[in-house]
Amino acid sequence: MKIFLDGKTIDLNTFFLILDNLKRNKLRIILDKKSLKKINTEFDYVKRALEEGKSVYGLNTGLGGNLNYSLSKEEISNFQLQIIEGRAVGSGNYLNENLGLMTLLTRCIQSSRGGTGVSPQLYKFMIDCFSKGFDPAIPEFGSIGAGDLTQNASFGLSLLGRGKIWDKGKIKSSKIKLKSELLNIPKIDGKDAMVLVNHSCLSIALSAQALNETKTCLMMHQLSSLMSIEAFSANHQIFLPDINHLRNSPGQKECADWYYKILKPLKRQGRRIQDPLSFRTVAVMIGLAKSNLKHTISIWENELNGITDSPVIIDDRKFLSTPNFHNPGLAISIESLLLSNTMTANGSVQRMQRLMDERVSDLPKYLSPVGGKSAGFVSTQKTAASVLVEIKQYSLPIAFDASPVSESVEDMSTMTPACAKKLLQQSKLMKLIAGMECLVASQALDLRYNNVKTTDKVSSLTKNIWKQVRKTIDKIDDDRPMNDDINNCTFLLEEFVTNGKIEKLFKI
Repeated sequence: MKIFLDGKTIDLNTFFLILDNLKRNKLRIILDKKSLKKINTEFDYVKRALEEGKSVYGLNTGLGGNLNYSLSKEEISNFQLQIIEGRAVGSGNYLNENLGLMTLLTRCIQSSRGGTGVSPQLYKFMIDCFSKGFDPAIPEFGSIGAGDLTQNASFGLSLLGRGKIWDKGKIKSSKIKLKSELLNIPKIDGKDAMVLVNHSCLSIALSAQALNETKTCLMMHQLSSLMSIEAFSANHQIFLPDINHLRNSPGQKECADWYYKILKPLKRQGRRIQDPLSFRTVAVMIGLAKSNLKHTISIWENELNGITDSPVIIDDRKFLSTPNFHNPGLAISIESLLLSNTMTANGSVQRMQRLMDERVSDLPKYLSPVGGKSAGFVSTQKTAASVLVEIKQYSLPIAFDASPVSESVEDMSTMTPACAKKLLQQSKLMKLIAGMECLVASQALDLRYNNVKTTDKVSSLTKNIWKQVRKTIDKIDDDRPMNDDINNCTFLLEEFVTNGKIEKLFKI
């Protein structure tokens, strides 16, 4: 794969395609001549501004609460490294492997657009590091979303051979890794320290990872809900276009159309005139979550393809401070997505319980074929409820919770990294709920239609997943431990979504 760093828009799918091709040693990065010329011109202006003694934030002034301090000429030469070292106060465990690599890719993409004032040597060095799979280890805590300064400092020190990196699942010295890859550390010059630390690339990388996981988990929920609908023998008329096109609710029409096209060939009547709301409103709930995801991805792509530095160089000849490190649009959109995901997960838990309730499902109590003293699937309700309460916990908003810092100079914050981490953790739990619903629905399908190989009363998509489940997980005939069954079904459903054959069915 060839990728041209020429300032053109890169979307979320391409972002992960770049990372995937890098891992498979199939990536070639081509530097754009116009971008390089712009970077050189802007760096020349940085040097002239310093020589002329112009007051430039972060070059010859202090940062934050020290803004009014003017550096002497003797102090300027050492100040760039001091900026990075003095702000490397991130703490906690290191963020997941590949997060630093994603941050580095984001920094390369933004720097290619110009305006950052990066030196040509640092720009090329960052691209060389990315091409070698250099993965800075970044502490878990530190950023309030105002430029990710403290965690970016660890990112910057890693690139300068003074920090840590991930290497094949282990934390190692970045200096040793740079030396082994024959990567020569450049002298940071001009505005390079600010280029390394004062940006939102960590927020963007964390959000990318979370959004990609959410995309997968919502696909899983769409599949597990389809299986429950068919296992419940729900009324398919609720997905009729005539009904769902009556109002323009976010994602409802598209999601209902998806179910309708799959279920229409069956030409079956539901058992009831009206089903429980967790079945009747599934297109509304999942449609909203998908709509929120799509909106959040569009905001994320604006952040990736913008410049989140401050100050920036405009027209190759003047420095201006910006508010572009402040990303409330991304943070608030993630918060909205967390809330709609919680509604989706709750619907999943309710459908599981309705399938186990013989009064509404017309299936054996707790989906137990033997009845009597058998617990069947009833205990899974407790597990589902315990997972759901943590999903709800992650949906509690934090993006408006400002904690003034730096003598109240930074008196507003978005908490975007924390929002992204919430979404990432919630997505993992959402997958588990979807896997549980898939397992429960498979049992219900067994009890209603008996034989997956011979029945013609379910859709081909549901039948395909049901078959995959039964290849590795036996039907529950009598009480047995199901913890491995739940985990295996979750893995199986996720694999079904991510194998590349199913994604065309989901327009996210």
